[in-house]
Amino acid sequence: MRRLTDGRYRTAATEHRPARAYVIDSGKAYFVTEEAYRAKDLQPPFETLPTEDQYHA
Repeated sequence: MRRLTDGRYRTAATEHRPARAYVIDSGKAYFVTEEAYRAKDLQPPFETLPTEDQYHA
C-alpha cells in the first residue's frame, strides 16, 4: 500500500534551524526535521529530495 506521507523538498540547516523536509501527509502539509524524516522512514530518501529552489523552479 502506498504511503500517505511523501517528502516534497528539503531545506538546508542554518545556524538557528536544523535541515528540514516539507511533507504532504493525507492532504496536510508541514515541515519535519531531517532527523524525524529519517526516523519515520519517509520516502523518497532525504538526500534525494530536491532543494526548495529546485522544487519551485
